[in-house]
Amino acid sequence: MSSPTSRIIRQLKFNIADYAVTYYKVHGKNPIGDDLFRIVVNAIDQEEDPFIRSCLRRGVRVARADYADGDCALTFGLHKKTFQKLENYLA
Repeated sequence: MSSPTSRIIRQLKFNIADYAVTYYKVHGKNPIGDDLFRIVVNAIDQEEDPFIRSCLRRGVRVARADYADGDCALTFGLHKKTFQKLENYLA
């Protein structure tokens, strides 16, 4: 069984991926810069709990990697202190 923090992170990853795919379908290109930032903010805003949303806004890091074939990947990370705050809050 996974921890509540792991479930929140997994849901956030899914939301980011969902927004990114929708962006690609609408615009025909991968999100960059401010568009990528808005995708992450929109995904975080799906969280109902204000404390968790606040923690995620401060601690989530997303990086974009471009490949030679024109594809890209998003790498998701959570600051260690943010993870610990969520663990303590959800305990």
